[in-house]
Amino acid sequence: MAAKKSKVVFIKRVEDRDKSTGEKTVIKAGTKGEMTAAELKKYADCVRVIKDDGDEEQRPVLASGTAPDASGGAGEGDGEGEGDEGSGD
Repeated sequence: MAAKKSKVVFIKRVEDRDKSTGEKTVIKAGTKGEMTAAELKKYADCVRVIKDDGDEEQRPVLASGTAPDASGGAGEGDGEGEGDEGSGD
């Protein structure tokens, strides 16, 4: 069974050595790739997990299908404190 890989982007430059050959490997910041859970644990402070594009398509949609009102909805309660200001006569 293949291990599940997560998409990541490197936020730091990473230098490491290959265990088998001893060659130095350098991964520049901004490089995108895939990592298993074990690799993520090793490089936790150097990478950021990228959410899959499929997750964004499943965002909830308003039932009416229209955008919310841009007025903010606070217009109904604007008159609440006006009576207290003039009661000091």
